[in-house]
Amino acid sequence: MAVKDIRSNLSVRLALASVAINTNTTTTGSAIDTSGHELGLMFAVDVSAYTTGTYTLSIQTADDSGFTVNLEEIVTGDVNFLEGADGAALSAVTAAGAKCLTVGAFGNRKYARIKIVSTSVVTTGATVSARVVQAAEYSPVD
Repeated sequence: MAVKDIRSNLSVRLALASVAINTNTTTTGSAIDTSGHELGLMFAVDVSAYTTGTYTLSIQTADDSGFTVNLEEIVTGDVNFLEGADGAALSAVTAAGAKCLTVGAFGNRKYARIKIVSTSVVTTGATVSARVVQAAEYSPVD
C-alpha cells in the first residue's frame, strides 16, 4: 500500500460528457480552469462501443473560457504535449474493445479543453467521454 496521499493533491473533473460520435466531426469538451494547478493536466479519454473511424486527440488552451483570446492547439509532436502509451489517436488498427487514452499538456494559458477530431466514421462510430486530472502546485498533504 502507498504511504502518500495523492487524493488530496489531485483534482478530477468531467471534461467531456459521454457522447456518441457517429459522423466525421470535431468534438470539444468543457473549459477547464487551470488556476491553482500549475503542474500541468492530463485528460483520460474513454472510448467504448467502437466500430469505425479514427479519433485524434489534441488539447486547446486559451486565456478565456470561450476560447477566443490567444487560442492555441497543442498536438502530437509539440514539446508541451504528452501522450500516453497508446498514443493520441485511435483507429481500427489499435482498437480492441474499450480503450482509455491519456494525453497531457503544460503551458501558461488559463483554460484548457480536450478536442477530438473524428474521421472515416461510418454510421456507428464510438462513444467517447473524458475526465481531466490536475495536480496542485502546493500539496496540502504529504
